Amino acid sequence: MPAIIAGIFLGSVLLNGSVLSIYDPFFIPKNQKNLNLHSQILLTNDAFSLKSLFNNFHGKYVSSQSNHTAIGDIRVDVGSYIKGWGYIGYSYRKEAVIKSTSDSMKLLYQVSNNLDLTTDDHYDIFISLKGFETHGIEFSNTYPLYSDGIFDIQIGYGIELMIGTEGQNGYVTGYASAVSKTEYDFNLNSYYYYTQNYLYDYDVEYTSAYGFNTQLAMLFIYDNFTLKIVGNDVLGKLYWKNMPYSEVNLISENKSYDKNGYVKYSPAISGLESEQNVIQRLMPKWRFDTLYEIDEGFVQMGFDYIDDITLPYISYGHKINNSLMMKLSYEHYFGMFGLDLTYKHLKVGVSTNRFIDPSAAKVSVGYLYRY
Repeated sequence: MPAIIAGIFLGSVLLNGSVLSIYDPFFIPKNQKNLNLHSQILLTNDAFSLKSLFNNFHGKYVSSQSNHTAIGDIRVDVGSYIKGWGYIGYSYRKEAVIKSTSDSMKLLYQVSNNLDLTTDDHYDIFISLKGFETHGIEFSNTYPLYSDGIFDIQIGYGIELMIGTEGQNGYVTGYASAVSKTEYDFNLNSYYYYTQNYLYDYDVEYTSAYGFNTQLAMLFIYDNFTLKIVGNDVLGKLYWKNMPYSEVNLISENKSYDKNGYVKYSPAISGLESEQNVIQRLMPKWRFDTLYEIDEGFVQMGFDYIDDITLPYISYGHKINNSLMMKLSYEHYFGMFGLDLTYKHLKVGVSTNRFIDPSAAKVSVGYLYRY
């Protein structure tokens, strides 16, 4: 295995050179006593700036002729490789994928910012949400399948036992119409499993889940070229007991008006509220990654995939000295530029699509403690 590639794989503090927080069994150093700590947070939204999401949508809005996508992806891992057993560690995860029509986000932005509507405009409303929050125990290992000194094939696997503390799976569909500059009517239907209702105020009893997910990985190395395929949540499931479910209709009644004449609603809600035992299937995540070593650096290309969303990326890494490695990257879907620095056993990475008021950002921190 070439020196640069060996350094990336064996001493990079779970260095994931791409977008999503995909757990990769090949980034666990073996044959040494160590404690791996790694955390990553990814927040993206192609309709609003991140600041807008935390400020009642008062901020920058980017219109689109197609649908909008938002991803929230947080993962924390703390664990160690135990000889004869493999990697064992604790994991915390919180993930969400939101998809919507452009009309949905346009109306939400106009209403939140008291912007004048165009009379007789019609809005096609559709918003879907999938997500979960878990605590888990991770077990993983890797094994060589073939090696002749030039060509290597390795396989990796993992299983994660999880306790679910939050779950979301559902969608809202319907239509809205502007009846004046300050008023609109709507008729919406919701089909929604949840542990916390983000659509309307409705208190429910706390519920939790147990479950598991599996990871699969294949690594092919030929001379200076590396190909890697990693899958997470391939068979992932959470088993919820007495999970709240709503199948309701919301219509624009109970109107009131603010001092500027803009309408406010307490919508009329009718339908079914129940509790059900539910199997929530997690969204499989995949990574297809290639890496080619060039002198004291490498070029990396590939893509991550989740819920029919493909996130291509390209990066260049350079070994500055025996202690410091730098990597520059670009992610195409949300347009994020990134910088990752690995100094000895510490790794820090930052990616964003804009320096001021970004709509996509990622921060990762990792440390390899040897004892």
